[in-house]
Amino acid sequence: MEYELTTLSVLLLLTGGMICGFVNTIAGGGSMFSVPALLFMGMPADIANATNRVGVLLGSFVGIKEFHSNKYLDTQAILPVLIPTLSGAFIGALLASYLPIWLLEPFLLTAMIMMALAIIFFPSVVLPSDGARFYKLKERPLVGFGLFATGLYGGFVQ
Repeated sequence: MEYELTTLSVLLLLTGGMICGFVNTIAGGGSMFSVPALLFMGMPADIANATNRVGVLLGSFVGIKEFHSNKYLDTQAILPVLIPTLSGAFIGALLASYLPIWLLEPFLLTAMIMMALAIIFFPSVVLPSDGARFYKLKERPLVGFGLFATGLYGGFVQ
């Protein structure tokens, strides 16, 4: 499928982007809709993934700013979590950058399908309840592997 930017495709992309932004703001996971939509429109996997990251990056900056200004961001507690998460994100981004396009598309779709299934079948693991207790990394060191995997997913897909 050849990728051509027409007036209709721009309108579809804008509409889809607004819907994905809304979904992402309310519940997260907008990328599970936006990346497949971009691929369906014929955009190559590497460009679709990179295009999706622009919105994710902007949304992340706004989220950090809002969390910080509302005093929800405990910077001391977050620092130990950043090491495994950012390490995974760095490796995930490298993988996405260097994978051949013919491999990137099925990997992207598989990763998003697996995340969607995890949210559907294991919601309490992926999305903890309001009353969930949050542990420090030193209390649960094996969680570092989960943080690394989360960073890997985020760096690869997000």
